[in-house]
Amino acid sequence: MNPEAFEQQVRSELESHRKRYPAAQPQDAVKFVFQALLGVGHLLGERDAVADFIDRETRALTPDPEEPLFERLSPAWCRLNLRRAASEGLTPDMIAGMMLASSCAPPFAREDVLRLCETLVPGAADLREIAEEDWLPSHSPAYRAAYRPAYRVVSADWMALAEALPAIARAQAGMDRLLVTLDGPCASGKTTLARSLAQMLRAPVVHTDEFVVPHAQKTPERLAIPGGNCDAERLAAE
Repeated sequence: MNPEAFEQQVRSELESHRKRYPAAQPQDAVKFVFQALLGVGHLLGERDAVADFIDRETRALTPDPEEPLFERLSPAWCRLNLRRAASEGLTPDMIAGMMLASSCAPPFAREDVLRLCETLVPGAADLREIAEEDWLPSHSPAYRAAYRPAYRVVSADWMALAEALPAIARAQAGMDRLLVTLDGPCASGKTTLARSLAQMLRAPVVHTDEFVVPHAQKTPERLAIPGGNCDAERLAAE
């Protein structure tokens, strides 16, 4: 996506955010644009420390199954709401893994945030501080009082797994070992997704290319089954 189309979607998402959260102030819009362009990289540290901080924050929250799990910021980034995540069984370590798997060099710089805020956030305080490397945005007192924001910024790619992630979390909680399988056409993104899930779950990736059914076992009946080309029996045994 080219920068112009990216920024246009940020404009659209910010307008939707303003309607959803009418108590939001210009300060909150600045934070929205900052996160929409720069994402999460500026907040990342050692995984256990990130997970511990999330754990302490989550313990003070009341899980909310009605809150959306994700809210989009831009084509690249979204907010993962911690109250909904807690209600779905996503652990602090899983969320820290999602953040770390989302880490990438942003296509924008602070100067881009400043330029877009000058257009989208009239009435905001001195915007020039955005360009300062040690400056980070914060929510307004009015926004905090009205909505009690509790979230983490992660890659928008996770939004496609809004149903799968809670299912994985629930299954993992009741099992000693969990096997998550991915299927799809060639070049559909399975390997990329597997790497992200592996980082989130602290798990190895096993490629089924290494478990192809021997030619002698490739009967029409077997190949008619979805995934029948995989030697699932040997995979499960090994």
